[in-house]
Amino acid sequence: MYKFYLKFQFLFLIIFALSSPVNQAYAEIELGLFPNTFDKFSVDGQLHLFLRHDTNPSFGAAVDSRGRSETTFGETVAKLGVTFEKKLAWTDLEGRISGVLMTTINADVYGVADDESQGDLNEGFLNFKNIYQSPFDIKVGRQNIFIEKSFISGDANPEDAAIWISAHKSFPLAVRADGDFGKLKTTAFWADTELYSQQGDQRELGKRGKEGVSFTGINLHYDISETAYLYGGYYRKIDESNITFSSFSPGGKDLFSENNTNALDIGFDASVKAFHFAGEFVYQLGDAGRLGGQELSRDAYAGFAQARYNFNHSAKPYLKLMYINFSGDSNLEDDKAEDYDPMFITSNIWNEWLIGQLVGEVQLSNSNKIAYIADAGFSPLPGMQMSFMFIKHYLAEQNLGVSRGRRALSNDDYANEWNFLVDYEVNKNMNAHFGAGYVIPGDAAKEFFGNNNDTFFSQMWLKFHF
Repeated sequence: MYKFYLKFQFLFLIIFALSSPVNQAYAEIELGLFPNTFDKFSVDGQLHLFLRHDTNPSFGAAVDSRGRSETTFGETVAKLGVTFEKKLAWTDLEGRISGVLMTTINADVYGVADDESQGDLNEGFLNFKNIYQSPFDIKVGRQNIFIEKSFISGDANPEDAAIWISAHKSFPLAVRADGDFGKLKTTAFWADTELYSQQGDQRELGKRGKEGVSFTGINLHYDISETAYLYGGYYRKIDESNITFSSFSPGGKDLFSENNTNALDIGFDASVKAFHFAGEFVYQLGDAGRLGGQELSRDAYAGFAQARYNFNHSAKPYLKLMYINFSGDSNLEDDKAEDYDPMFITSNIWNEWLIGQLVGEVQLSNSNKIAYIADAGFSPLPGMQMSFMFIKHYLAEQNLGVSRGRRALSNDDYANEWNFLVDYEVNKNMNAHFGAGYVIPGDAAKEFFGNNNDTFFSQMWLKFHF
């Protein structure tokens, strides 16, 4: 498999060198079918091919029952969707249905799953726009719900296959209402998650997530000017799973339900000439289940701040600095759950909410984590973006693990990570990505894993779309 990996990498570089970019976004193909029924009928599709190799992804510790300390795996994702539009007397109706087929090759991410395929409905909704000429749209059905920068909501259900690409994150049933009042825009929604898996200590054993969780919220967005806006909202994760884990809880003392997290959120985005600034803060409260017979209350927070400077040059160089903090639990014996509940934060935005190409994917969830990111890049060719990134990883609190089984550590210095990433719009139907990185474990990671080997990863991703 590794020889195949090297051949694939060579082929990828040939494609990189010979293809010429076209700066044009892809779009669906209008078919002209059913002209007496629909005003527009179109089809779109995607094909993803991904391959990755990691050396020492657990800093030298075994990553699976076979004792492997390195992994090579591949993933494919195919999507096909149709969209129709029809102007009615009382609304502009849009309907969409799309399917997804995902495949894992040579065991999935770091021994999490075996070779597996999964087919599913990716989207299936009706969108009623401009209802009775009002500023309101209502979308009903299977859909994605991305709120602002996806710090609160961007993901829903976990996949069984193609875990790394994470291309299938729609809520199986949701109702979303959007209002457009000029500078003020509103979003309100309710969504069923089917399976919830974001927070590690809330996963049902033997499954990728647990049932009985829904999600609701409202967001307000205000445009201060053409280059600055504010947003904020209230969100609630409603957990009715009523799951007790006997292996964690002799006598049924631990109840992994009633994790009814409430989140209050505020953020901003502003551009001032060559500078761009953004930030967001989330405070969480509510029930956090029961551990060791003790009722827990959520008292957690998270936030980020970033600044970017775009230099005035034809190669579009930039420098971005970013700080991210997800709170951890400072006292594992009291009745406060101070570790941030990731809720439905997206895993698709690399090195932001999925912080670190290795550390963020495998080792540290979006809880009990602090990261400092320095990111510099430029565009060496039209359609190509090249970036160099350094990430300093810390633990917010000096403990690591799941639930009350977390180990106390003597240090919070987790890892230093360097990444090199290239994204290339080859033409209007093809995008290519290459990434490589090197990670050095800090004292906290060495103590937890009992190993101190440096790690290396490389990955390639081809995306075809129309």
